[in-house]
Amino acid sequence: MVTHFHYTKSRERLGICIKKINYCRFSQTSKDEKIRIVNELLQQLGLTACADTRVGEANASEMTQENTRGISGGERRRLSMAIQLLANPRLLFCDEVTSGLDAHSALKIVQVLKDYAESSGSTVVLSIHQPRPEIYQLLSGVGNLVLLSFGRVVYDGPMAEALPWMESLGYERCPAHMNPLDYLLDLTTIDYSSAATERLSRKRCANIGASWEERSCRSSSTKHLTTIHLNNTGMAAEPLSTLSTLLASSSQIVTYSNTSDRPAPNSSLGILQCHGTKRPGLSAQISTLIRRGWKNEIRSNIAVALFILSVMLGIILGFLFSGLAIRFQDISSISSMCFMTVVAQPAIILFMGIMSESRTIPVFEQEYKEALYSPLVYLISDIVVFAPAVLFSGFGQLNRS
Repeated sequence: MVTHFHYTKSRERLGICIKKINYCRFSQTSKDEKIRIVNELLQQLGLTACADTRVGEANASEMTQENTRGISGGERRRLSMAIQLLANPRLLFCDEVTSGLDAHSALKIVQVLKDYAESSGSTVVLSIHQPRPEIYQLLSGVGNLVLLSFGRVVYDGPMAEALPWMESLGYERCPAHMNPLDYLLDLTTIDYSSAATERLSRKRCANIGASWEERSCRSSSTKHLTTIHLNNTGMAAEPLSTLSTLLASSSQIVTYSNTSDRPAPNSSLGILQCHGTKRPGLSAQISTLIRRGWKNEIRSNIAVALFILSVMLGIILGFLFSGLAIRFQDISSISSMCFMTVVAQPAIILFMGIMSESRTIPVFEQEYKEALYSPLVYLISDIVVFAPAVLFSGFGQLNRS
């Protein structure tokens, strides 16, 4: 999952990604068009209601939730997915993006990912728990299905032919009221409820795997992949010819494959097909990071309180030690002033920095891996963000002499 600043709002998070730091492909897009893209992406992913809500902390405690608790876990996952969609990756991994969502929202997310794969020609790898039947229907007409049982491929072919294949092996027809994916999962999963059921289910899985190995029908031309991982034990991202070697720890996987090389003309995610050639300059990156840093510090009650405390301490020290001169009787007061100025007051600013860096470092590491900006840009912007606290804290001491 993408790491977020606690005090950044959802709309701002996407705005920063699309404006100046991220993705040179938006460099030639107008400001109004960027706003439209962000709003439409929020609408499609069901984030409109929380667009102006702080992202918050994922695991905020009872004591801190008033200040740091923000959008829900499901909304945070969808926001992470929106950020990655803006990057227009050729290969997109989505790990449990529908977990914690209601059935309608889960179906909508899968539809968005399917539209994105079709419109961009990209590969989408999606792990998902308990997909509803409509998700199977959404992908079955255009996709391939790969079933694995403990790393062994037991089916690899058109999704619509999976049930007939199981019937040809002598297994009963999938009940009309049952989700086909749940039925396939039951057939290829070992039942540990008792020794007898475990023995029978192991034999069944072995027979299905052996039968499939006799039938050589794997396609090596699959280009676009969406993987539905049914029991959270592994993921896949390679062509189907190497899938079994990469998923030794996996159990069941459903694969959607789109063989069309041309983007869908009426795709709802055509808004992302923007292209530019010039990456934002150094000054644009620094200014954007500075604005983001200041917004987060201002919205943090603790940071604001520490800043006020630092300024007040500087004013108090200025009054207490005003009028000192280089005299023998003032040596003790001068030494006390030096201690408070050099040690005590900077400790508050240091604490502010440590508290802030604990939140910003994970975001920086993630954005640096994505080559959005250099460490120098981050360092310069960080220094500028904390400069007011350092300057104003000593303001009250300027006239102490």
